[in-house]
Amino acid sequence: MMKKQKQKKLEAYEYPLVSIITVVRNGQAYIQRCIDSVLAQSYPNIEHVIIDGASTDDTIDILKKNTHQIAFWLSEVDKGIYDAMNKAISYVNGEWILFLGSDDILLPGFSEMAYQLNERSAIYYGRVICQGKIQYGEVDQDTLALRGIAHQAIFYPACIFTKKHYRFNIQYVVYADYILNLQCWQDPEIKFQFYDIVISDFNYTGVSSTVEDHLFSKNRNGLIRRYLGSNTYYRYRWTLFKEKIKRKINKRVKMMEKLLTLFS
Repeated sequence: MMKKQKQKKLEAYEYPLVSIITVVRNGQAYIQRCIDSVLAQSYPNIEHVIIDGASTDDTIDILKKNTHQIAFWLSEVDKGIYDAMNKAISYVNGEWILFLGSDDILLPGFSEMAYQLNERSAIYYGRVICQGKIQYGEVDQDTLALRGIAHQAIFYPACIFTKKHYRFNIQYVVYADYILNLQCWQDPEIKFQFYDIVISDFNYTGVSSTVEDHLFSKNRNGLIRRYLGSNTYYRYRWTLFKEKIKRKINKRVKMMEKLLTLFS
């Protein structure tokens, strides 16, 4: 099933087209909210591309009702979130791409950031709200080894996805975006540019918090060493060791405090 409306001509706008990609399956409870948050943006040149994984609830009906507000939508069986994202890339026309979860909300910071986009060799990223708090910030090589960048805060130049092998590896069911960022980080033709702007409200109850990526857990050390180098890898391992020791000490302190309370 497919619905497509005529694309707006880029020449009619002063600013580059930004494509927002949303993938969804059985998201009737929140997809309208996601669409509305895109429509509320002040940035004048946006297209919203939605790929549905053959929903069995009312998601498709909602997409039909929004056909004239969505640049493109498609509903068919896929192999998961990242397969749908890869598929969506083929349908976008923008010079920049942002991936927005179907249960996430785009904030006014998106438009603020969109006006900053000018360097085609840079990945621009900001912050997100998660669990009611502003989270994620600027990363360096060491912090990237420990944690990723919030996917809903990243503006990728579309030209990145024309590079060979620069797509989401669908074998990784949760962390394919993190691996893509590692790949981009080690590419000398790409740089990362941070702005202290809150881009979206990230719903932490989605797949990333409920599904375990066993392949990533198995390969994480090797991926960090491959893309960030041995020195970063060893610093990463040392940081994990210190955090483990700290947790053990804190646990023992709490046990002692509990015992002292019982006997006081």
